[in-house]
Amino acid sequence: MEEVPQSEHLKDVFVALSVTVLVAGIVERALAFLFEHEWFLRLFTKPSTADHSKRHSRLPGTKGLFALALSLGIASKYRFDVLHVLFETPSADAIGILITGFLIAGGSVGAITVFQSYFKFSKSTRDALVDAANAEAALRASQAKKKQAEVEARTPST
Repeated sequence: MEEVPQSEHLKDVFVALSVTVLVAGIVERALAFLFEHEWFLRLFTKPSTADHSKRHSRLPGTKGLFALALSLGIASKYRFDVLHVLFETPSADAIGILITGFLIAGGSVGAITVFQSYFKFSKSTRDALVDAANAEAALRASQAKKKQAEVEARTPST
């Protein structure tokens, strides 16, 4: 196996995990259409005995199985294997594709959690980066004002 520079590997992992989050979000939205459709509700849910405005699943876990089937289909069709990228194996394999399908089926929140965990990019880290960027912008603005004041002080007034 060819040695890949660390930054190139991190870029590949970043892209693979980003695609995972994106595909998980797409699967969620696509299935939301199905799960909210009237015929699906009539077929797979029943009214609650206590509150007829609420519905309960006739077959608990049905939505998850739909999500898993679609996610496995996508991962398999496109030979999408996140583990292949993480571990730098020569090619995608069935176990990696299977695990990627499960990861996608787990939804975008789960995929985002994996992404953030891998890159150690928690909410507090994001907040700190935003704060640092804001502080840097404020410093640059202050320096620009100071420079402008110096220029104005050197320029004779007419």
